Amino acid sequence: MAQTGDSFLLRETEDELVRSAQAGNIAAFEWLVSSFERQMLAVAAGFAHTPDDANDIYQDALLAAYRALPNFKLESKFSTWLHKIIVNTALSNRRKLKRTWRH
Repeated sequence: MAQTGDSFLLRETEDELVRSAQAGNIAAFEWLVSSFERQMLAVAAGFAHTPDDANDIYQDALLAAYRALPNFKLESKFSTWLHKIIVNTALSNRRKLKRTWRH
């Protein structure tokens, strides 16, 4: 089981970190997302017009992931699940922008 100190988190497997984060350990969630930050920012940047837009997509996706974390079933890798959330967030943001520009 994960403990709050980073040194303990280093020894955790991804599934253990996910379970710990699902149990409310914010440090475990932060550790998980920081492990994939660079690649997930790159995914967000692929949908964005500016670096600020990419950061907004990434932050919105992290909030969505945190809220959805209790429903994550460990049937896929955490990175795959997070990637899908970032893509869905980016597409959702794009649809919102299109509706805004039409009006």
